[in-house]
Amino acid sequence: MVILWLSYGYFIDGIYIIYRSGITIYYMEILAKKFKVIVSANSKRNEITSFDEAKNAYRVSIKARAEDNKANIELMKFLSKTTKKKARIVSGLRSREKIIELGD
Repeated sequence: MVILWLSYGYFIDGIYIIYRSGITIYYMEILAKKFKVIVSANSKRNEITSFDEAKNAYRVSIKARAEDNKANIELMKFLSKTTKKKARIVSGLRSREKIIELGD
């Protein structure tokens, strides 16, 4: 795990986090092809909230409800838009903890 602390933010395993006037802005640059996420459905907005070092996973909040696969579809759209790569769920379709794989 690479953690680089800067005066205006920090970089943890592919996510560059910047703090500006009380607002946290996450710049996602995932270097690994596969990574783990923990999803919180039915949130106020789609965002990457933090990195869980104990579980080695990104915590992601998704607006959609966790019913009829809506949260999974919204997660794939959000990650594809954020990383500018095709994202798919490798495992954890019915779980909060998922393994995501990025394609070209």
